[in-house]
Amino acid sequence: VTFGYSFKLIKERMTLIIKESQKCSNRYPLLIISKYRYFTYTIVSIFKNDN
Repeated sequence: VTFGYSFKLIKERMTLIIKESQKCSNRYPLLIISKYRYFTYTIVSIFKNDN
């Protein structure tokens, strides 16, 4: 996985998460937080694999 590709992927997922959180923030704040935590963990593992 090249750095540019993973960065593009991160950007796409980040916008998706932001859109989701705007839609559901009133009803499902905990769900959004857990999704975000999982997503952050994914980012970290991607960068660790790159290095």
